[in-house]
Amino acid sequence: MEVSVDGENALIAISSCLDNDGTNNTSRNVESNENEAEGIDLGVNRKSPNNRLTVPVPSICFLDLHSLKVFHTLKLGEGQDITAMALNKDNTNLLVSTANKKLIVFTDPALGGSGGSNA
Repeated sequence: MEVSVDGENALIAISSCLDNDGTNNTSRNVESNENEAEGIDLGVNRKSPNNRLTVPVPSICFLDLHSLKVFHTLKLGEGQDITAMALNKDNTNLLVSTANKKLIVFTDPALGGSGGSNA
């Protein structure tokens, strides 16, 4: 988990894990407010019937710390379970280290970059 310098947002890394039967779990349920998805496009996120938000794995969820609502999700590729992440002090770059030994840099699109690259 990483918190923005201004304390307004949190980034939560969600990676796969093994279920009790030894199989790899490829989705997670995250507690969700009943009205959370209304008016907000969460992309691949979907609400399940029990008021939980289904989040792709592995991914990074961006939460508003005042409302605890997910406002954006970055889906990573298969095998890219997150081992570490860091946000720079002006919240423009997010560095993500993955289990398959990659370093992914996500850059604020307002800066004119491509939004993400593999190093």
